[in-house]
Amino acid sequence: ACRFMLACDAAWARSYVCDGHFECDPWLAYAAQHSEPKVASALKLVDADHLRVQALAARAGFASALIVPAHSGAGHSRISVLCLGSSSAGYF
Repeated sequence: ACRFMLACDAAWARSYVCDGHFECDPWLAYAAQHSEPKVASALKLVDADHLRVQALAARAGFASALIVPAHSGAGHSRISVLCLGSSSAGYF
């Protein structure tokens, strides 16, 4: 099960969920394995799916993003992440 709390473009959110991008999201993958915040542009994108998800985020206004893992204490069964975005490249 996936739960989202979003404050962004609803069209982006619909596309993200309907197309199943959460299954190959590089930001979620980072949050699942790390606890330190990281600028999204510093993540190593390993495949075409990661590139596609990041391109979708960029089209939705995330020209720059800060990924902040927010672990819940429920172990790996629940991944939480705060994504702060800006339409200005290099903002973070």
